[in-house]
Amino acid sequence: MSTALTEEQKIVHLLNRTSFGPTREAVQKVNRLGIPTYLDEQLHPERISGHPHGRKTRWSQNHAAE
Repeated sequence: MSTALTEEQKIVHLLNRTSFGPTREAVQKVNRLGIPTYLDEQLHPERISGHPHGRKTRWSQNHAAE
């Protein structure tokens, strides 16, 4: 018989699977954002305001059409 995971257990499991493991800060971030938003940030870092992956590099500008 299995019991349902708490929200914190779900977050810790997610971070174990998608990162280098949970830290207190990461758990707090996922708790604040919610799992769907956290995953969206991980899959699309260019959408994060001020994040270096959001900036276009010269290489990406020259090769965007390829």
